[in-house]
Amino acid sequence: MRCKTDSVGRKDMNDKILFVDDKWKEEEWDIEFKKRMPKEWEFIYEKRGDNALQQIKKNTDIKVVLLDLNFEGQHKQGEEILKEIRTEFPAIPVIILTAINDVPTARKLCFDGKMASQYIIKSKNLDYEKLKLEISGCIELYNLQTDNIRKTDKGIIIGKSKAIEEVLQLIRRVCKRDTPVLITGESGTGKELIARAIQINSNRKEKSFIARSCADLSETTIESELFGHVRGAFTNAIKDKKGIFELADGGTIFLDEVGELKGDIQAKFLRVLQEKEIERVGGEKTIKIDVRVIAATHKDLGEEIKRGDFREDLYYRLNVFPIHVSPLRERREDIPLLVKYFMNYFNTEHRLGKEVNDAAMELLASYSWPGNIRELKNTLERVMLRSDTDVLDKESFSFLNQSRDEKDDGDTEDSVWAGKLVNEEKKWDDLMENFAPGRHKKILKKALIQEEKLSGSWGATGRLAKKIGINRSQLSQLIGEKRDEQNEL
Repeated sequence: MRCKTDSVGRKDMNDKILFVDDKWKEEEWDIEFKKRMPKEWEFIYEKRGDNALQQIKKNTDIKVVLLDLNFEGQHKQGEEILKEIRTEFPAIPVIILTAINDVPTARKLCFDGKMASQYIIKSKNLDYEKLKLEISGCIELYNLQTDNIRKTDKGIIIGKSKAIEEVLQLIRRVCKRDTPVLITGESGTGKELIARAIQINSNRKEKSFIARSCADLSETTIESELFGHVRGAFTNAIKDKKGIFELADGGTIFLDEVGELKGDIQAKFLRVLQEKEIERVGGEKTIKIDVRVIAATHKDLGEEIKRGDFREDLYYRLNVFPIHVSPLRERREDIPLLVKYFMNYFNTEHRLGKEVNDAAMELLASYSWPGNIRELKNTLERVMLRSDTDVLDKESFSFLNQSRDEKDDGDTEDSVWAGKLVNEEKKWDDLMENFAPGRHKKILKKALIQEEKLSGSWGATGRLAKKIGINRSQLSQLIGEKRDEQNEL
């Protein structure tokens, strides 16, 4: 039997699939089925539905179950067997493969109850390519969901690209150590998820994990938020308050957008990293702390150092173990997996029964996704909720179609910055600070196009203006277009 390396990098035997069907080998269809299936898949055939659970317990490496619904003359039928599998082995995907063409049953099992991954009609005209894709997708998701290093309390790290595999290897190397970690990458790439994966696989996993975005902390309160304060330290300090470093003692702190810290706070933060102690605002007592720090930023801190906006000594203290997360446009092979994962999630969350056809998937995989995973997730949820059909086609995502010029420019810094404005990770002040006036108009126009694609044309100017911190009239003037709500449809 041939060995292979699976999608999470483990050496494993051929992928095992349990096929539970009481009429197996009694029809010509079965011969054709065996011929069409990949040789690297090992099928275990079971005619008795009553024995399905025993087979899974016996073969602990089964990754997918193909299940018939009708078992003539047997005690248990397919639906009961399905419920038992879901109860005892929730990680193993089940595909219903049956001759029973019953839409209400399919909806009940796959979508309303979300017990089965897919409902496929067994016939001589079976689309074997579709079946193979479904099985392959289930195998990949099983591998992802059973890989502990990917699991966090906020979801799992999805992807099989070389870039993601490298990130996972780095997580494995650093998670058991208390080394400071600096995670870099564009907004929306999942930096916090990586931080949580490090923490949940660390020796501090039973302790606190506190996440804060430095961009959300005001200059007047940031020192108190980080280090705490004593009563009377300032006007509203009516009682002693612990900062996040004290609250996370023994655990882990994740500071996102660490590049937004100002100079005086940077100096105090550096002291905390060096001395492992803090002083509350207004206090004189030194408090010892034991905290693992994971930081993240979308900025190029090397450039920030050159401009004098970030301390070099702090950078070297944070960047002991760097992890870079590639943008989604550089790992397009991960997009189909992400689409399947999010669609499964939203089908369950909103009690839907949606899927995408091949043309739609091709479009999704070819789009540049300037807002990265966050944009993909938001786009899927919006389309799934708005669509009246269960099969989403290319037309369902027509707003993603771009001109050739726009596609060619999709990976530029302008498009990336536009995505940050739309996703509320940057404001108008940030745009002025980083770009000359001639670039403002271009970036804002791209941001408006992205906003229209994300949430619809109606009211897009007003929504974007609110996101970036200016009024609608100002934005219209900056873009150089007089747009009214009637013309935004």
